[in-house]
Amino acid sequence: MASPVPAAVATRELPSLPPRPDTLAGPLLEDTMRTLADHGRELIPRPEQTPDALRVALAVIAPGRLEEMQASKDEAFAKAVEWQSLSPVQSWVLIWARDIEITRRPDLSARFSQAQRSGAAYP
Repeated sequence: MASPVPAAVATRELPSLPPRPDTLAGPLLEDTMRTLADHGRELIPRPEQTPDALRVALAVIAPGRLEEMQASKDEAFAKAVEWQSLSPVQSWVLIWARDIEITRRPDLSARFSQAQRSGAAYP
């Protein structure tokens, strides 16, 4: 059976393209590296997104919020039963994972507090 591509075309080499600088990769890499460098220290490693891991993390970085966490967890589980949906529990995990992520990183916590103060100036 004959090849659908003529032999002259099949054996011809494609011209190589001259190397060109990637105009997007450089700035993206620089931004990424700067972000990593600005990341700063972490008070604790990032916990898994499970209720127990989040509670343990919060006990270390913000023990004064444990009662608030438990009350919101109880509310989320009550809504989950009432709505017959896991959405309230999933939302609870994400909300606390966010708060713990902010609190475990002093640099991020400072920026977040500053943003909240700035936002409060604009009702």
